[in-house]
Amino acid sequence: MPVVQATAAIREAQIEKIMTVLSHPKAQLNLRMAGISQTQLREGLSKLDDAQLTMVAQKADSVKAGGILGVIIALLVIAILVIIVIMLMDKEVKIEDKR
Repeated sequence: MPVVQATAAIREAQIEKIMTVLSHPKAQLNLRMAGISQTQLREGLSKLDDAQLTMVAQKADSVKAGGILGVIIALLVIAILVIIVIMLMDKEVKIEDKR
């Protein structure tokens, strides 16, 4: 298998791993609240460089391994991903107090 195909296969496996972790209902709720669809998330992940994608995939591994700590880490990973995706999409984010 040529190096380019191997790298593409590794990147796709990492993206799938991250998407699997973020398919958890709590993660989905946070993504919906941020206005980020699965398609937008996948597109944002595909724009990360190899080092960034590997880092996020490693965090996804740690989420799967941990119980309550895993949930906390998942929320942190989601926050990081939301920020990265928003930055990549040049989307303006407004946070309003609805009190």
